[in-house]
Amino acid sequence: MKIENNIFSTRVPLYSFQVDSFNHAHLASYLQILQEAAARHSYERKLGVPQLREQGLTWVLARTKVMVNRYAPWPSDLDILTWPQEPWKLYFPRGTKVLGPDGEELCRSLSQWVVMDLSSHRPVKPQNLANMFGVADPSLYYPPDLGKRVEYSANLVEIAAHAPAIQYMDADLNGHVNNIVYAQWMMAGLPHAFLDNFQVAEFDIAYLAETQRHDTVAVRTGAVDDKIMEQDSPILVHEIRKNLADGTTAPVSIARTSWKRRYGPINSGGVFCVEDHPSTPLLPIAGLPYAR
Repeated sequence: MKIENNIFSTRVPLYSFQVDSFNHAHLASYLQILQEAAARHSYERKLGVPQLREQGLTWVLARTKVMVNRYAPWPSDLDILTWPQEPWKLYFPRGTKVLGPDGEELCRSLSQWVVMDLSSHRPVKPQNLANMFGVADPSLYYPPDLGKRVEYSANLVEIAAHAPAIQYMDADLNGHVNNIVYAQWMMAGLPHAFLDNFQVAEFDIAYLAETQRHDTVAVRTGAVDDKIMEQDSPILVHEIRKNLADGTTAPVSIARTSWKRRYGPINSGGVFCVEDHPSTPLLPIAGLPYAR
């Protein structure tokens, strides 16, 4: 672990419990790695959540966009590089990339962080913290404007819905449900046959409100039509809503995911379903190359 030219770098193992039945890292595993690198960098600069809370402040993640090139297999050691960028509006953008053992870029992300006043629950200007962090070489910067966030429109066809129970371990240092749990909820409700055949290529998630341990939430996923298994690059929209005291519901997070087939386009024979091949070992699967 080191900080050089305001770039934090570290090497982390990919653990066996962080991969799926095909020996590919879970999307949530990448999100955990990205978040931990950001948290550790902040802590080393004395700007971590415990340190900020002593000043009546904290970090809150507003939005993250992750582009995945490849999902690493286990065992792998991954190199993480993360850097602060110049403040943009009220956001503190952070760029991060994950490299495989051969130096290949596995994924990259741009996250928009907000410094929140714990008393007023309002964002504060991030410039003072930016000066304490220092900023990296602008040539590394990713564009901070992620565009308008997706909406769960009325014309979407619902393909999955569930109501996860909030667990004690879902809460983070701020006492809220951690942002990675939101992503896990969104993936958990999808049909297994879909997940057997597809991986997330791009994940764009916005965090709209906090969720507490006592809240009741529901997750739904929609698509333009119900023929997602017949597409090579389906796009899904996910929304999490929580129940309010007045009997209504309010959105707490919304995301857009674009997907790629694990084994190439459908016209190249890239279809696999565990249910159709109960005797086929999942690791490895004979004759089917890992997705790239």
